[in-house]
Amino acid sequence: METFGVLCERTFKCDQCDATFKRKDTLNVHIQVVHDGHKKYKCDLCEKAFVTPSVLKSHKKMAVRRVLFLVAAGVFWSSECLSRSAAGCGR
Repeated sequence: METFGVLCERTFKCDQCDATFKRKDTLNVHIQVVHDGHKKYKCDLCEKAFVTPSVLKSHKKMAVRRVLFLVAAGVFWSSECLSRSAAGCGR
């Protein structure tokens, strides 16, 4: 792949599969996610876990939007029902 006349080589190769990367940190994330199943950032609303804080933040933002939509649509009629839905935000 060429970007602005500069050849971008994928010099970091995973030793467990054929994946290659331009940056070492991207390779490290790949190994953690694909091969180690390492997900240390846990959602406090559900049992899902994520590899990076930014993915967890995105997950939580979508969960809040989903709940706000359902509240606006009149789906929830009690705080107990709302908290049960928030607990299942990833489903």
